[in-house]
Amino acid sequence: LEQRLLWCMQNIQGLDTKDVVARRFSGPGRASDMEDLVAYIANKSNGMKIDIPLSHPKEQEMAAVGEALFYRRGGVNDFSCATCHADEGKRIRLQGLPQFSKPGKPAQETMGGWPTYRVSQGALRTMQHRLWDCFRQQRWPVPEYGSDALTALTSFLQKQAAAGEINVPSIKR
Repeated sequence: LEQRLLWCMQNIQGLDTKDVVARRFSGPGRASDMEDLVAYIANKSNGMKIDIPLSHPKEQEMAAVGEALFYRRGGVNDFSCATCHADEGKRIRLQGLPQFSKPGKPAQETMGGWPTYRVSQGALRTMQHRLWDCFRQQRWPVPEYGSDALTALTSFLQKQAAAGEINVPSIKR
């Protein structure tokens, strides 16, 4: 969603998105217009099913690239997304981790619940922020906001969550 919003801002509205990207995530005492906009738009889909289009070859390619990224090990810890999210029952600091290696309920509930209010951070967060934070925690180079890499990974995660119900914004620890 964020990549599409940035594209529309630049190409349809003719806006310079440098400031939007600089303030993409909220911080202490500072809200993010982009996070608020993403939550507003996502909320308009409440109750709808996740139905990612995969009929075009480029859409299929993007989901395949996202799957490759999900399993790609790297960074100083040699982690991948799959290190934490491929098997059922994994936890970090008492927090259950959703499984994304196969389609189903864990992926549906997770992807259908973002953006979310993170109680531990006292802020509204988007899936872009969640992925950014995962890359940071794995000690991977952090992809650019709205990058093709994050869009590909999100496409794969949405594919795994197909037919799940959108229920946003949610509340998470």
